[in-house]
Amino acid sequence: MMAATAAIVTAEPVCAQARLTPAQAERAEAVQRAVVLRLSGSNPVGTRLARDLLIAYGAQAKLTSVREESGPAQEEIAIVMQAPEASRTVRGEIKAHGSPTAFTDLLAGKADIGMASRRVTAAEAGTLAAARIGDMLRPEHEHVISLDGVAFIVHRNNPVQALTIPQLRDLVSGVTTRWSSVGGPDIPVVLFGNDSRSGTADLIRQKVLGRGATMAKTIAMFESSEDVADAVAAEPAAIGFVGAAFTRNARPISIASECGLAPTAPTPFLVKAEDYPLSRRLYFYVGNKRTALADDFLKFALSRSAQATIEHAGFAGLDPVLAPAEAIRPTSSTGQTVSNDTGLAPLVAGAQRLSVTFRFELGKATLDNRASRDLDRVRDWTKQAGAGRSLILIGHSSSDGDFGSNVALSLHRAREVDAQLRALGVVPEATHGVGPIAPVACDTSAEGANLNRRVEVWIR
Repeated sequence: MMAATAAIVTAEPVCAQARLTPAQAERAEAVQRAVVLRLSGSNPVGTRLARDLLIAYGAQAKLTSVREESGPAQEEIAIVMQAPEASRTVRGEIKAHGSPTAFTDLLAGKADIGMASRRVTAAEAGTLAAARIGDMLRPEHEHVISLDGVAFIVHRNNPVQALTIPQLRDLVSGVTTRWSSVGGPDIPVVLFGNDSRSGTADLIRQKVLGRGATMAKTIAMFESSEDVADAVAAEPAAIGFVGAAFTRNARPISIASECGLAPTAPTPFLVKAEDYPLSRRLYFYVGNKRTALADDFLKFALSRSAQATIEHAGFAGLDPVLAPAEAIRPTSSTGQTVSNDTGLAPLVAGAQRLSVTFRFELGKATLDNRASRDLDRVRDWTKQAGAGRSLILIGHSSSDGDFGSNVALSLHRAREVDAQLRALGVVPEATHGVGPIAPVACDTSAEGANLNRRVEVWIR
């Protein structure tokens, strides 16, 4: 997808527009008086998501006349929105040149909102804080607006059910050229993918290829995930990558772990819960000084009203949902769950998991910035669900350390969430800590260990 900060197109002075009708001249003047919102940064966020959110925001504000303009550079657009009587005009300027430009443009005063498909780095945050732009690691500056997930898909007759990230890297980079190398038939691999400038391809580079590999030159690229899915569905030897919501008639494969965990399917629920390995957060960042328009648009982007727009754009929204039965996964590749008295299964018998998963800042017992807002989302969900529903909080830990200490740490995390929910008027039925059982990632990396340090919400 695209990075954002809008292109600027200047209207002719009205005096030079004698050929315009009075109504047209009035609209031209309104464009010149437009309130401008500048968004800059990630291509995945800017190209589709920010654009669609701007238009939805305009519709809610009754700015129903919408015109899209190309900018002077590639991946720059402007969305001009006016009220029917031309009394109000908003100009959204989107420049989508990559996540790093979110922070350089905020620093230079060239953006009101920075868009990123990764979290701000410590160095970027330090530079912005030193310049008194703001502490980008604090919740008033960092906003998770949606989640993105990528699915690998194959033809329905392909017998391969799951692949590890290293196996996928070798397939996408062209190192593995025959299906027999990964448990399939002895036929050549045919590669399909999204346009290399898309957010889907960006996530593959970030989460699958890493720094040491590049995409094979033999990949046939398509502009849309739908086109990729249709091509894979028609080719028995194909594998492709698409947005997780666009598998269509192809069959998604699961991601297998290298440490014996059960393979994880790219279901909408597991993307929302951030249990699926090929998912990521998408961010808006703002500085200390921002316009009323920037604040109002940000409020809209985080609201329930924006969720339908986010989902329609192919991303995962943040509204909590209950897990379907098939989303309750075994805890190991053998398909077995922990069933003793200290295990998870007895504690959640008869309950369903909510997609909200509370996670913490790295190495701390402090809720991260998404989790801080998820407290309000859980409160709102329980109000909407009505009486007869109760919450169970289950704390988890990594396996770093002895089992007893990890159980105590996981219970401490669950009690922290319990206390904050109670402050909002939500009283959980029970709070438990189960330590390192039921991990969702391998503890062999700092990222995996941190994913396991979480508090799940179950509903009975």
